[in-house]
Amino acid sequence: MEVNVFQTADEAAQVLVAEISQLCADNTTLNLGFATGRSMLPVYSAMRSTLGAELPGICGWNLDEYWPQSAAGDLSFASFMRAQFPLANTPAQLPGTDLTGADLDQFCKSYEDRLEASGGIDLQLLGIGVNGHIGFNEPGSAPDSRTRLVKLTTSTIERAGFPEGSSPQQAISMGIENILAAKRIRICVFGQEKSAAVARAIESNMDSSCPASFLQIHADISWFLDREAAAGLSSS
Repeated sequence: MEVNVFQTADEAAQVLVAEISQLCADNTTLNLGFATGRSMLPVYSAMRSTLGAELPGICGWNLDEYWPQSAAGDLSFASFMRAQFPLANTPAQLPGTDLTGADLDQFCKSYEDRLEASGGIDLQLLGIGVNGHIGFNEPGSAPDSRTRLVKLTTSTIERAGFPEGSSPQQAISMGIENILAAKRIRICVFGQEKSAAVARAIESNMDSSCPASFLQIHADISWFLDREAAAGLSSS
């Protein structure tokens, strides 16, 4: 595990995007796992500046989405990604769906099958929730969890930015096992609010009460933090 601490989020984003740019130069197609949230904004801004909105050579795979997407409207993650890369070649992104029951299970399985057939995620971008969630793998998620429908916690719902009483209560998310299958994981966290979750994920024992702690077992993971997010680390 590599922990990188920067003065600013923009500085961290530039270093990360330089790595992504090099991977694009070294590969015909780069399977990039997209994440959403405020920590991703400086990263995607740097990507647009460096690579352009068309993201040549990149096939994007969304990590998660509110369910049903129709309940999220303009605040859906599909809308978020289209705003970041309106011309991006991302045909395989995880879309929202109104499917139910067995159809939903088949949708999740089909998504995993398409990802496996593509060769898997070359680099997965991640953020972290204040409760330690990654994707929408909330506390209690098992390390062998797969793409599925999940129930969102109160803290996640409260921070989602929806008008009171209108936030979706569920989401589709890649599981922790899916995330750990990525060849590389780069996790970006900026700001003091998440410093306790960062410290727990990096320095505490692995435990399902902090899903991000399971990232400790990955062979190629780097954290990109500003000084506020790193404030809780014993080595900071």
